Amino acid sequence: MCKCIWGMDKKEEFDAKWEEIITNNGLQDHAWLSSIHAMRENWVPSYVKHVFSAGMSSSQRAESCHSFFKQYINRKNTLMEFIVRFERALASQRHKELMADHVDNNEKPPLPFQTPMQHQM
Repeated sequence: MCKCIWGMDKKEEFDAKWEEIITNNGLQDHAWLSSIHAMRENWVPSYVKHVFSAGMSSSQRAESCHSFFKQYINRKNTLMEFIVRFERALASQRHKELMADHVDNNEKPPLPFQTPMQHQM
């Protein structure tokens, strides 16, 4: 199964290998395997190669989100507290993005050398 998921470069290769594994092991009626196969466009590397992810796997992105929201939310929150804290977390993230955009758009990095070409760039 690992080779099927991580070792196939093309969608067709993955589908053929998946079908082989399912058939050889008599798992055609396995509900969970059928459900994850139906969502393969969201998690199989050969299906998501066109999506830029900066070298991160989907689990790394999820862990990053979890880490961010853990600063604001915990299991003991009531529903109302959760909503308020969630909104606060999103507002904080939006503010940081706006600040970074401002820096990118309005501030120039210090140049290591003062050459005409660098000023033009």
